[in-house]
Amino acid sequence: GGRRMSLRPEITPSLARLVLQKGKGLSLPAKWFVIGQCWRYERTTRGRRREHYQWNMDIVGVEGVEAEAELLAAITTFFQ
Repeated sequence: GGRRMSLRPEITPSLARLVLQKGKGLSLPAKWFVIGQCWRYERTTRGRRREHYQWNMDIVGVEGVEAEAELLAAITTFFQ
């Protein structure tokens, strides 16, 4: 009925908005994950469709490689 709609292209901006909105009120480190349905605006090709799911895992507020190691460990555990 004449309405304009938007489909979510990716999830990362949602985390960025959350961090900016909470500002210093966000207790760190902040750990966040989401599995969401997304869409891309381009021609479909083999193995790359317009509709897809994206799995985001992020840790905000940790300096160094500790957060990266934790994320890699979580991914490894998931695929075992």
